[in-house]
Amino acid sequence: MNDRKENLESKNSDYLGIIAVKSASLLNFYQCSACRKWPLPNLLRTIVGETVIEKPTYYDSSRISDSGQLIYGKGHYFPIRDKAEVVREIVKIRTNFSDLLAAQQKLQQERDHAATKQIKLLETIAQVANLLLQASDYTSVLPHVVRLLGETVGSHRCGLSQILIVPASGKRMVRAVAEWCQPGVSTSIECTPDLELGLPTEIFADLGVQILYGEIVNVLIADLQPPVRDVFVGQGNTSMLLVPIMMQEDCWGVISFDNCGAPRLFDTAEIAILRIAADSITAAIERQQQEKALLQAEQEKQAAIQAKQSAILEERNRMAREIHDVLAQAFTGVVVNLEAAKMITPQDAPLQPLLTQAQDLARAGLVEARRSVWSLRPQALENNNLRSALEQLLQALIHNTLIQIHLQIQGIECAITPEVETHLLRIAQEAINNALTHAQASTIQIELTFGTQKVELCVRDDGQGFEPMAVRGHGFGLISMQERADCINGEFTLTSQPGCGTMVLITAPLSAKSNAPIRRS
Repeated sequence: MNDRKENLESKNSDYLGIIAVKSASLLNFYQCSACRKWPLPNLLRTIVGETVIEKPTYYDSSRISDSGQLIYGKGHYFPIRDKAEVVREIVKIRTNFSDLLAAQQKLQQERDHAATKQIKLLETIAQVANLLLQASDYTSVLPHVVRLLGETVGSHRCGLSQILIVPASGKRMVRAVAEWCQPGVSTSIECTPDLELGLPTEIFADLGVQILYGEIVNVLIADLQPPVRDVFVGQGNTSMLLVPIMMQEDCWGVISFDNCGAPRLFDTAEIAILRIAADSITAAIERQQQEKALLQAEQEKQAAIQAKQSAILEERNRMAREIHDVLAQAFTGVVVNLEAAKMITPQDAPLQPLLTQAQDLARAGLVEARRSVWSLRPQALENNNLRSALEQLLQALIHNTLIQIHLQIQGIECAITPEVETHLLRIAQEAINNALTHAQASTIQIELTFGTQKVELCVRDDGQGFEPMAVRGHGFGLISMQERADCINGEFTLTSQPGCGTMVLITAPLSAKSNAPIRRS
C-alpha cells in the first residue's frame, strides 16, 4: 500500500487516501473512521468494482480563491482488485490543476502578445499607406517602406524586387529595387550580385511560378530543392516569406521577409496584414501610372492644339502675303495709274469726276487690303510687345473717328508667351471693332494689368449695350473671343446691359518663364 501511495503522489494529482477493504460487511466497512469521511454512495459503487469520477466543483482556471490557490474538484474513486477480481482497496484522488492553470496563463500571454504584435503591424501598414499616398513618386519612399515593414515583423532582411520582361527575349528577370537589413546582415545584392541588374526567374523554379500566379510563399529554406535553395542559403536565409505585388492579373514584383537566424514561419494573421501592404504598393503604382497617362494625354492634347494653331497662323500668314503681294500691289498700281490719268486729263473734262471716283474706290480697296493683312498677320507683335501692339492697333482703328480711346497699363510689365500675346491682341481688336461698329460709343477704355502669375485685359465702352443672352450662339465675334480665351486657358467674361455699355474681360496665365520684368517701351 505504501508503494502505491508513493506512485500516486508522484503523478500529476493530489493523493487523498487509500482504504483496505477487509470486512465483508458493508455496514462495518463504512463505520470505520477512514470511510466515514467519504460519501457512502461512491464507496458502495466502488466496492462492487465501479470506477466513480465526480464532477469537479470548479474547472475555470481564471477563478482563484482568496488565498491565491485554484479551487480543486471533488475526488475520483478507483477499485483495486486481487487476482480473484475481488476489490481489496479503494483509492481516492483528485486532479491537480496547477499545470493546466500555468498552461492556460501561458496561452493567454501568447494571445495577448500576438494581438499586440498584430496591432503594431496594422499601425505600420497604415503608416506605409500614408507614405505612399503622399509621395508624388512612390519609388522615393520604398526604402522607408521596407525598413518599416522589416523592423515591425522582426525579420533580418526586408526587400522589394521588381519583375521585368526583357523585350528582346520575352524572359522575366527579378531586379532588386529597395532593401533594408539589420546591422551585421549582408544585403541580397552583396550575396547575389546579379540581383542588381536582374536574375532570371527560371532560377527560382516552382517558387517563381507560385509568385507569378500571385501565391504567397511561406517556406523553410531547408525544404527547398536546388538550385533555388542554394541561392537563398548563399544569402544566409533559414526561412522566408514572399508576398507578391499584383497588378490586375500580372505580378509586378514581390516583398521578401528573410530570417537569417532561427527559422520561423509567419502565421495566417501576419500574412493577411502583409498582403495589405502589398496592395498599398499596388495602389500607389497604379495611381502614378494613371497620373502619368493623364499628363501624357494632356501634353499630347496641348501639342495638338499648338500644332493646329501653328497651322492656322501659317495659313493666315500665307493669305496675308498673297493679299499684300497681289491685291495691295494691284490697288497701288491702279491708284498710281489713275493719278497719272487725272494729270493728263483736262480739269473741266467730263471724265475727271469719274477718274476721281475710281481713284477713291482704289484707295479704299487698298486700305481694306492693308487692314486684312494686319488682321491676318499681327506684324505689330513681331518686333514689339503687347502694349506697343495695342497702341498701333488703336491708331489704325480710330483714324478719322471722333471716338475717344484710352489705354492704361497697370502693374510691372512681364514677358508673355507669343501665343498669349496673339490671342489677347485679337480679343482686344474684336472688342474694339464691336464698340466702333455696333455700340455707338463715344469713349472706349482699355486696361492691361500685369500680375505675378496672370495678365488681365479689359475693354470697356459707354455705348448702347445689349442683352448677352439674346445674342448667345449667334455672334461670331463673341464666339471667337471665347474660343481664343480657351486656347490660352483664360477666363472670359462678358458684361453688358441695354443702355449701360459693354465690358469684355479676359484673364490669362503667364508662362512659367515669363516672370522677369522687362523694360517699358
